[in-house]
Amino acid sequence: MIRFICFALLFLVTACEMPAADPAREAQADQAYGLVATGNEKGLAAIATESLEANLTSDLLQQMKTFGAEEKPVSAKTVQWQSSFTPQTSAYRIVREYSYPEKVVQFDTLMVRGPQGAWQVEALHINSFTASQIALGRFTIMNKSLLHYFVLVALVVTPIVCLFTVGFAAFRRRWGWMIGCLFGVGLFSFNWATGATQFQALQFALLGAGFFKGPLITDAWVMSFALPLPAILFWVLGKWRPKPARKPKKPAAALLVE
Repeated sequence: MIRFICFALLFLVTACEMPAADPAREAQADQAYGLVATGNEKGLAAIATESLEANLTSDLLQQMKTFGAEEKPVSAKTVQWQSSFTPQTSAYRIVREYSYPEKVVQFDTLMVRGPQGAWQVEALHINSFTASQIALGRFTIMNKSLLHYFVLVALVVTPIVCLFTVGFAAFRRRWGWMIGCLFGVGLFSFNWATGATQFQALQFALLGAGFFKGPLITDAWVMSFALPLPAILFWVLGKWRPKPARKPKKPAAALLVE
């Protein structure tokens, strides 16, 4: 029993929380967004690099302004960020999302810093999404097709089959089968919003199922599951039965010495 618990803990998959973004960079991105939303060209030029300042025309800023809103957003959050640091240059890219009653604005800011210098804005990208566009990224089970419900059931059942079989294989001390049953074979992917499907035969999935969603609010949920073929074979081939007892070795015949 103790061995079984150790194996169960060893293969338990847990979700790890991503580290939080730098609050100072979030504040600078919010500052840049506020300057774009109000069309403050001078203020934006003061925190921008020379290359951005040279390309930032009044017409371009006015065009970007139409995607934002001057009023305070209902909520703001970071949906994606990444950083890189070298002895010469540091870079920090962050995507902030601002929610308003009638739309959601996503603001992508790239900031750079030279040796012993201050952080400056190198590049900007802004976009806004309407309620109908945002609906594409929401997960709902209402008014869906039979295929949607089949995928949802497979997403739940497949990991259960894998985990149960892994536990039983460990109980029977079938170590090779225990490892093999952790995976599903042949990956079927399903776009929850559009219903688009994709199948990859030469793919393996841990615990036979998974799901993900991109950073954009309009990115649809993509569900994927694989056939738990090793687990099925474990039961079909009778590997769940106890191993046959080993026959005792016959003692070597004693040598007669005259």
